[in-house]
Amino acid sequence: MNKLLAKLLTVTLALTVSAALMVMSSFAWFTMSNTPEADGIQINIGGSNTILIASDQVVEHGDGTVSHYPGEFSRKQTFSGVDTYAYLNDVASLQPVSTADGLHWVVQGTDGEAYRVDTRLDNANLTALTEETGGHYVYLDFWVVAPNARYELRVSTGSDDEPNGSYVIDLMQPYASGSSYVLMESENAAAACVRVGFLVNEDVARQEDMVQYMRSAAYSDRFSTLRGRYQEPGEEASTVVSGDNRFTIYEPNGDLHDGAAYGGYRVTQPLGVVADAVVPVDVSDRLSVQLTNGWKLAAGSAQAMLQQEFAAALTGRDLTGETEESLSRYFYQERMQNQLAAYVDRGEFVRSTQALYAAAQNGQVAASDVTLHTTGGATEDVYITDLERNVPQRIRMFIWLEGQDEDCRSLSGTYGFTMSVELAGSNG
Repeated sequence: MNKLLAKLLTVTLALTVSAALMVMSSFAWFTMSNTPEADGIQINIGGSNTILIASDQVVEHGDGTVSHYPGEFSRKQTFSGVDTYAYLNDVASLQPVSTADGLHWVVQGTDGEAYRVDTRLDNANLTALTEETGGHYVYLDFWVVAPNARYELRVSTGSDDEPNGSYVIDLMQPYASGSSYVLMESENAAAACVRVGFLVNEDVARQEDMVQYMRSAAYSDRFSTLRGRYQEPGEEASTVVSGDNRFTIYEPNGDLHDGAAYGGYRVTQPLGVVADAVVPVDVSDRLSVQLTNGWKLAAGSAQAMLQQEFAAALTGRDLTGETEESLSRYFYQERMQNQLAAYVDRGEFVRSTQALYAAAQNGQVAASDVTLHTTGGATEDVYITDLERNVPQRIRMFIWLEGQDEDCRSLSGTYGFTMSVELAGSNG
């Protein structure tokens, strides 16, 4: 695996869901608050000279069809100002769902049904929730290309000298303390059950998509083929052109639990559709498990660096009329500009998911056994896709709360979390 790590080529997909994607939840999975709030998602994607990233450009035609093609490829992208992703500023809070393949989403049912299966993206990217919603997840598309060689793409912690890396962590929240406010750590209840999924279809894109790309200012003649076809909202999952789809899941904070199991690992078995039946599915062949992420402590202090930054932000500030919510928005969005990676200690990945699952007894791996597993910057036996040289690949990324995770069932209150996903390539 040292050989693999030596070949990791950093690509950062930084998804800051800071004070954004506020999680509203009660004690049972599939049961959530009816009045969630969200401030949007800030997205930044960057990379090395080897793997390049581009935003997804969308053109709607008069006949109802939609074309997708990459914007300009570069080492780093900031998506907050890209029209394609404007909807992320208005998405509602996440509500628990479950999926094993990114095509079939199990959500709370209505009219007395225990659940229903969303195969049309009906519960994705919602801007408002009702009692009948049943669940809510978010997705977005982006493009990746390897212009110099073939690479396998993985989720990675990144290198020590990179300020990004992969993590999901609950935001610390301001609380009144006398005449001022302090930043308090949360229980990380949301971070324990957040999942990030990558759906990859390798079919050649439609000719119309290539025509749109060739007409665009971002066109480069070195990229003569585009790959990736996905369903549009309202279409059935079966409309995805072929069965040549690959789905991988990133599970952060795998050993972080709300209760006595802290430090151990609970085998995750999301719900999938098998022979028309909804059943738990073994996903050990598509799962990357990362250990707990935490806030960095300030040198010589029991306080986190971020807590000291918050105290400095309030120095000399008039707090008249301020509330915990307004200070949270001020601190994370205005003061920190949602740039929090430098304040996070990133947990390492379990290198072999298959070995981790093999060690489980009754679905549990004891904390003492988790520490025996080899860890590193990426999972060795799971990868997102195999990038062909000079062939842009469109990837669909999902974010959700996994309703089959026991920690999701114990959620209570209002949570905000921040996340970053870094992609790295190796040549096998």
